[in-house]
Amino acid sequence: MFYFDIWWGFLRFSIGQLFTLSWPLRIADQDILIRGLFSGHVKKSDGSLRLNAFLLNHHKEKALSVSRLIRPYHEFFASLFLKDAARRNVHFYGVAQLAASCVRAVEMDGARCLKVNAAPTASNPFHANIYLPPDKNKDYYYDIARRLVECAGKYIPYESLN
Repeated sequence: MFYFDIWWGFLRFSIGQLFTLSWPLRIADQDILIRGLFSGHVKKSDGSLRLNAFLLNHHKEKALSVSRLIRPYHEFFASLFLKDAARRNVHFYGVAQLAASCVRAVEMDGARCLKVNAAPTASNPFHANIYLPPDKNKDYYYDIARRLVECAGKYIPYESLN
């Protein structure tokens, strides 16, 4: 029933987007993206984000997993991240919130380098990916992570999502 409700919500969202002449699978610059934060992603002393909140395992992943934040579905996202934390045996702390425009504005080597695309999954119709340029050195990816941490600022605690 839970997934039916979220897909029904996505259908309503999509119809609303079409009425405003927007494609529902297009991530607009004003869209807000969230990334789940788990053990090791947040400094407990001051609540700031660590770089590894936005780093990938380049042998397994090609993109950072995020979700488009749709206001009435905070509880859905909290539930989704809690399930992911239980599956991975880690603690869920909250989310980092980024504007799609800020992500797209990240420049490396004089050019914008990050793409944000909708990538719905069966369990999360609001899922999206931030694609990173392939085959770069480690310092390049650390610099991108540093810039994404700046875009996100402080994290939003799990308790605030309910």
